[in-house]
Amino acid sequence: MAREARIRKRKAIYWARSGVSDVGRVTLAAYSEIHVQWVEKQMEMTDATGNVITADVQLTVGRELTIGSIVAKGAYDDYAATDMKYEVVAYNEQRDLQNRFVRRTAGLKRYGVELPDAA
Repeated sequence: MAREARIRKRKAIYWARSGVSDVGRVTLAAYSEIHVQWVEKQMEMTDATGNVITADVQLTVGRELTIGSIVAKGAYDDYAATDMKYEVVAYNEQRDLQNRFVRRTAGLKRYGVELPDAA
């Protein structure tokens, strides 16, 4: 088991971005629970276009996350609609030299309480 799998002890709720509605609003797929390492600290990261941005949370995850998706801290059983949600603004994959393990990290920015439309 990779070190990253051992440190991903917290749960988070992940709504993948599925597209854009007819009126231009982001639409989300159904939620899924993922295991993460959640580190709340402001840091500078590079987004998909190469711009330097400030992220509020750094996640270490075991799967690919889509830019523009929404993440909430905690398990779905403990979820309340008023919980703070975060938007994925940066995503990075680093492979080891033998190409056996992948370290996936994501940068999150505070999004607010309301979710966009569900698909």
